[in-house]
Amino acid sequence: MNILELRVKLGVFKEMKILEGTEIQCEIENKFKAIFDQLEKAEKGQTVEAIDSLPYLDLLANMTQAFLNLPINDELCTYFNFLTEVLFNWNANCVKDNKIASFSLMLNRLIEIRGRLKISTDMMKDVFERYTDLSNWHPPIFDLAVEYFDKLLEENEKQAKEGCKQEVSCS
Repeated sequence: MNILELRVKLGVFKEMKILEGTEIQCEIENKFKAIFDQLEKAEKGQTVEAIDSLPYLDLLANMTQAFLNLPINDELCTYFNFLTEVLFNWNANCVKDNKIASFSLMLNRLIEIRGRLKISTDMMKDVFERYTDLSNWHPPIFDLAVEYFDKLLEENEKQAKEGCKQEVSCS
């Protein structure tokens, strides 16, 4: 994906107003302007000046905090996944800071785990609903089997009583 496509995609996420009104959105916009500028220079083969990585580590920490505290939906996960991938690739090409790489991967894994948990939860809900439906289902054959079993018990009790009477009269 080239820089223009990255800028457009970030603009699309901004238009979706996923983090509208939050401080983290302003921080993301400011930091990503510099990131895109550096990536553009690297793409053109120009030298990229050194940059302090501490504000970007703070950005990743704030993004992680926001991800853990905000109500999570699929759009937020997609947005944060995009941001972490851009940060990871920018770091690999321009900054080469191990902490940024680690934090990017960590947030990306949190997003993946959340997705897997959501799939598992949905699957468990479906299984529970199916179990509930199945546990309440009693085919008519069960009723017939119960009646038949009751008749067998009655016959068995009658035979047992008759057997006891015969034993008493024999002695």
